[in-house]
Amino acid sequence: DVPNHVIAHVSRFEYDLNRAADEAIYQTPEQAWGLDIWHAPLGEDSVRRSRDLHGAYYRMLGQLLDDVAASHDRFVLLDIHSYKMGNTNMRRLGLWEVKVISVDAATRTAMCSWNGNPPRRYLERDFRSLRTKPSAAYLCQEERKP
Repeated sequence: DVPNHVIAHVSRFEYDLNRAADEAIYQTPEQAWGLDIWHAPLGEDSVRRSRDLHGAYYRMLGQLLDDVAASHDRFVLLDIHSYKMGNTNMRRLGLWEVKVISVDAATRTAMCSWNGNPPRRYLERDFRSLRTKPSAAYLCQEERKP
């Protein structure tokens, strides 16, 4: 039971935690789904500050994951995002408490409870379908390896 969760209270328009540091700062509409988000071009100091904050977040997350890995043979990292509602700029944040009750390596299943619902057994393929590419957190952690 790992009762940790991290919530980033920052707009992705300041720095996008789902992108590598060199792509995390939107400076043109093409980088921000066609949205013109700045009244004037960003100054070098603003870009540097945002990149520094992006890096600090991943250093903190990397240390947290290292600490969890030191205490647990296996753990599940859930990367939960806010999402756009239809074709509007309104957003709704979905955050659900997830409890991993057990992991059975022999059957490659995990017993999990989402948002206070009754526990359910999930197959490995259930988790595999949740992500089709490595997360930004994983990629940044890979960069930290010697």
